[in-house]
Amino acid sequence: MTEEVRPTAAGDIGRFIDRFWEHEENQMVTRLHDLMDELSRSGNLFIVLFRNPIDGMSYVRVVPAAEIVDIETAANDWEKEIAFYQYTTGSEPRRWLGPDHPDAAAAEAVMVHYAINRPVGALYGESELTTILAWLTASRPTEAICCCRSRLWRKR
Repeated sequence: MTEEVRPTAAGDIGRFIDRFWEHEENQMVTRLHDLMDELSRSGNLFIVLFRNPIDGMSYVRVVPAAEIVDIETAANDWEKEIAFYQYTTGSEPRRWLGPDHPDAAAAEAVMVHYAINRPVGALYGESELTTILAWLTASRPTEAICCCRSRLWRKR
């Protein structure tokens, strides 16, 4: 049995979080598994937040990491991601502004990026599986089998 992960806060912020979490356009409880799956497999999570101008609610949409072809950073700070470029079937990639872009406040949507296993100086994270492959190839076969049985394919 698993427990539900849910952010909480007091007052107006808490009420907004509850509305956001439960909103029919977001359905965060059902999205969490897919979000964690994408993060674990690719090492990156690219989320687009669309803002409803009428009530201020944000709607979550996820872009597969494989579709992000470039990340633009601030000229003086490589950690400040200001734009993301998504592969499209057209001739030009779609540009999403990041929250740190100077024009982000006026944009209808912004993209946020979360990465795991990101080497220093890298823009992209690495898959959880990538980090274990080096260990598996360096280990004796019996150690690798024990690790795989206990960690990778454990039923939850």
